Amino acid sequence: MDLATITLVVAAIGGVTMVTIRLMGRPRPPTWLAIAHGAIALFGVGLLVGWWAQYGLPTLGLVALGMFVLAALGGATLFLGFHLRGRPLPIALVLGHGLFALASLTVLMVTLARSHPGILPFGRPPPQVEQGPTPMPIPPAQS
Repeated sequence: MDLATITLVVAAIGGVTMVTIRLMGRPRPPTWLAIAHGAIALFGVGLLVGWWAQYGLPTLGLVALGMFVLAALGGATLFLGFHLRGRPLPIALVLGHGLFALASLTVLMVTLARSHPGILPFGRPPPQVEQGPTPMPIPPAQS
């Protein structure tokens, strides 16, 4: 879950950069930046899904995951519906997408803080999976 959080923070930095570009008056950020932002965010969400599949997530972590999926749908709408068509990105949608993604990241960080008491922000290894009983050793062959 730690790596997913770090990856999503990197995606958020790209998102803040794109919001700044849009608010400065440019109709769209560079396409390479929009693609990189979306790819990194998608990778982070994929890491979070992988953690959920392998170890499970607390309820708050599942809420964050669901929020990130909704934020990704908003980002895909902005990219496919406006950016690729050469239309200026609507500032209200850009801000809504960004604020919702930021809220998702906040919920994920609260989940991390609750699951790693005293080890903020990161550091605890994933939980160990039960291996079952240790098999009895095989005695050496007698000659």
